[in-house]
Order: sequence, then C-alpha cells, then structure tokens
Amino acid sequence: MTRIHRRYPVTICLLVSSWFGAGCAIPDPPQETTAQLRERLHQTEKSYREKIQQDPQNATLQIELGDVLLEQNRYDEALTAYGAALDLDPSQALAFLGMAEVLSRRGDSVRAIAAYKRSIAIDPANVDAYRRLADVYLGTRRYIEAQEALESALAMEPDHPRTHYNLGVAYAGWRSYPAAVASLKRATELDDEYGLAFYTLGDMQCLKLGECEGSIEAMASAIRLEPENELFHTGLGRVYLRLSRHAEAIEAFGAATALDSSSAPARNGLGQALAGAGQHAEAEVHLLHAIRLNPAYPEAHYNLSSVYLRQGKIEEGQRQKAVFDRVNSYFDAIRKSRMLLATNPNDPVAHYNMGTVYTKLGLPEKAAEQFRHSLAINPMHAQAWHNLGSANMRMEQVNEAIVAYRQALSIDDTYKLAWNNLGNAYLMEGLLGQARLAYSKVLELHPGYADALHGLGNVALQKEDYSEALEHYNSVLGADSSYVTAHYGRAMAHRGLGDTIQAIAALRTFRAHQVRGDP
Repeated sequence: MTRIHRRYPVTICLLVSSWFGAGCAIPDPPQETTAQLRERLHQTEKSYREKIQQDPQNATLQIELGDVLLEQNRYDEALTAYGAALDLDPSQALAFLGMAEVLSRRGDSVRAIAAYKRSIAIDPANVDAYRRLADVYLGTRRYIEAQEALESALAMEPDHPRTHYNLGVAYAGWRSYPAAVASLKRATELDDEYGLAFYTLGDMQCLKLGECEGSIEAMASAIRLEPENELFHTGLGRVYLRLSRHAEAIEAFGAATALDSSSAPARNGLGQALAGAGQHAEAEVHLLHAIRLNPAYPEAHYNLSSVYLRQGKIEEGQRQKAVFDRVNSYFDAIRKSRMLLATNPNDPVAHYNMGTVYTKLGLPEKAAEQFRHSLAINPMHAQAWHNLGSANMRMEQVNEAIVAYRQALSIDDTYKLAWNNLGNAYLMEGLLGQARLAYSKVLELHPGYADALHGLGNVALQKEDYSEALEHYNSVLGADSSYVTAHYGRAMAHRGLGDTIQAIAALRTFRAHQVRGDP
C-alpha cells in the first residue's frame, strides 16, 4: 500500500455533497505566517525582475515570474509575464499551463481549456496538465472529457490517489455510480489517510447505491482522520438519517454544528433529525437558524414547512411551503453554483451567479456579499460591479452604489444600464447636473431609451423646469403609454405649470394604470 503522508489540497471537492450545499475539506495551514509568505514572495518577485533585466530574452525567467505573481493572485500581471514568455518562445508549454491556471481561477473555463490543450500539445508527457484540465472539465460538468483526461493521467502515473478520486467524481457526474465507487475505493487503498476520499465513498455508497449500513465505516474512517472536519460529521449524520437512526443522526449533526456554527447543511440536518425524533419545537429552532445562514437553501425551507404542519401550524406551514417553491424555482442555478464552489471556493462565476439568485430572491445584503467575492477574484467584471451597485441601491447605500456603477463604466463605457442607474443614483443624491449627464450618455448610446428620458424628466422636474419635464414625459409615453410613473411625472409637470385640469387628468390616468398593475 502506498501511503502519502499529507492532506490533499481540495482542488475537487465531493460532487454529491454539493447537492446538499456542503463545503470543501480545508487543507492543512501553511507552516509560514501570512507576513512571512508575503515577504518571501516579494523577495522572490524582486529577484526574478532583476534577473530579467540582466537577461531579457530568457523565457523561463518570465514563466517563473508569472508563477510568483500567480501565487499572489495578481492575475493580470501573471498573464503579462506568461505572454512575454510566449513572445520570446511560443513552444513554452509551462507558459500556457500558467495562463490556463489564471484563466481557470477567473472562471474563464473556455479559454482555460484551450490553454491547457496548447500546453499538452507541446508537452504531452506533463501529467499535471492533464489533471488540471480535468479539474476544469469537472467544474463545468463536462464529465466524459474529464474522464478522458484523467485516464490519460493514470496511464502515465497509475497509482496517484487524487486522480482516482477525481475519476470517481467524473463517473458520478454521468451517473455511473458503481464505477465511481470502485475508483473511490482505489483512492482509499492507495492512500489510507485520504479523508475526503473515505467521506465521498461513504456518501455515494449510501445516497446513490443505497448501501448505507456499509457506508458508516467509510464515514467513520474520514472522521478518524480529520475529527474537526464539519463536512464529515454532516455526512455521517445524513447516513444515519437515511437509516432512520435519529438519535445517532442528532449526535453527528450536533458535532458538526459545534465545529462550525455557520454551516447551513449541518443546521438543516440537525433540524431534520430532531423532527424525525418527534422533537418539533427544537427542530424548528435549528431550521430557522439554517435559513438565516443561507436563505437560498431550499431543503431547509421545505423541512421547516413540514415541521410547522406536523405541529398543526397550518398557516405557517403553507406560507413556508410558498417560500420553498419560490427558492426552489432557482434550484438549478443554486445547485450549479454549489458544485462550482465545491470544486473551487474562489470561483468568480459561481459567486456572481449566487449573487444573482439572491437578488431575485430580494436579499440585497447576501447578493452584495457574493458580488464582492466575485470581484475580489475578477475585478474586471463590469456586470458584477453594476449588480453590486444595484444591491447597494436596494440597501439605500447610494454613495457606495455610485462608486460601483462608475467602476462598471470604467471597464465598459458603453454599458447603458450602468449609465442609467448611475443617473438614478445621482438623482437620489440631488446631483442633478451629473444625473443629467449620465442620462444623456444613455441616449447617445441608445436614442429613445425610455428610462433615460424618464430620468431626464425627473431631473427637469426637480429643477422646476416644468416645460422640459413635460416634454420628456410625453416622449416616454409616446413610446410606451403604460409607463405608469411617467403619467405621475406628467401630472406633476402640469401642476407646476398651473394647468390644474391637465394635472388631474394625468393623475387619473396614473391611478388607472396602478389599478391595472402596469409597471
């Protein structure tokens, strides 16, 4: 038996656990402190830059500089360094490999895959390139292609535990569960300290093959290896739930919540186990806690609805079921984001998509948090900046919204919706001149854009230029007679001009559209 005496960095986390919203196992912390790491990387970067000045035609030095910049998450500079290496020598496989890693971390899977393939075409013996390519395929649910890449890697290095683990994930992705279990077992045979593989094996045996009694041993092995891993205790709790062994499930989920009080899956599981044991009041407490932790967690809403109904709280149960139905309508998007984040907790696309879900659910604080996560990884995503601005507006953080909208426009100055919303934010702050400029920019990009014309009407109304305001509102209504707030603005403009009869008529039209529910 080959024993690898280390924990694997969790490049690929459990596929099935992502269906329940579970996170990844956390790798052992580095030996050096953050300050020491920062200083080491700074000195290494300085050294490479000095060497490049002395030998500017050395492509290898550019690649090594790119690697140091990548380790510091300085992605644009890393891409520049790798590009410089390829300008010097287009046959540098490691430069393509580094570029692919940057693109993968930024969530640009299409270009990352292309770069990995270029690297492999130049150096087909680099087993690590196949593994990294498979990671991207797994993250984008291209399981057959992931399987092919992993099989190529195993042909070169057949006893690599993590490759067998990821092959199991690929098999599971296209529902070949017996083959997945076989690959996971092989991973545990090759490394009997591979806690994540034991956990995944146990989860899949129970949830997909129905072999829950047999999976307890695998879960216990995972916990024995990493007793402070909340994910593993949560997995054991799920197994006990499947077996209706509620007391043991309560104990397992209780251990998980003690290790990580912010885990929504553990809280949900504890609530479900308590409900199964007939402890409905206690279950309600934990399910509500799970929902506070993650309002976009459909399972907790469903379980809470069931608990309410079992207690005879019919109205609360029906109301919670309606919430579940609403959240669950986004389940595909939620599930996809969970899977991406299980693969890579720093996936900017997954954070952005979760922010979009939270926005649709009317949760701007949670949305803003996800957009900020995404932008910390990929600060050049104009739409993420725009959506962060809109979340800030919903929280009445207008100054922060202005900053975010301007960031979006610094990346894409043709982004008409960002210009329009920037105008709205300026208008709310009473910055009428700047609002007017923003709306005018929208109309340069999109003549006749109704929202911008309406905004100009609002600016003119606040400046008490009622004739101009009326002109803009009439333009809006000429294009869309159901634009309800334009009818109200028109009424206010007529009133400002002293035309009471027209003001009353416009106000009646406004109220009629309100009754019909027009936008």
